[in-house]
Amino acid sequence: MKSERGVTTTTVIVYVIILTVVISMMSVITGFFRSGIRKSLQKNISADRYITFASYFIQDIQQKGNEVLAAEEVKDTDGNRVCYIQFSNGNLYQFSEANKEIYLNQITICEDVDYCRFVHITPKEGKEKVEVHFAAGDFERLNENPVVFYM
Repeated sequence: MKSERGVTTTTVIVYVIILTVVISMMSVITGFFRSGIRKSLQKNISADRYITFASYFIQDIQQKGNEVLAAEEVKDTDGNRVCYIQFSNGNLYQFSEANKEIYLNQITICEDVDYCRFVHITPKEGKEKVEVHFAAGDFERLNENPVVFYM
């Protein structure tokens, strides 16, 4: 009798099992990769919110002769926190806790901001400074680590 060499049922089952394991591993690796990319993009979007705000704010800080008139935190009629800083050139930056936006003279310049507070510090000697405590998504510059602008 002649030896017949063919694909047996056992061989097909082994191939299917190996193929299933390989496809499963590839899907898990792809899932981790996409999750990492998604987190990275979210962090970049949060940092972009701060960069948008800072690009406007730096112009006012660096303007010659511009001074801080007021930097306060108040409550609106609904009890929500509103923080603002007003400069002598007429620009007013305002953060509303109710709608999570930063305004420059009633125009929205930054959305989806979780927290923002302006602190004006006038030392006896040295330069004035403005601390901005900012949080949006994964990007946080709060408490011990605020952004400091020297005037």
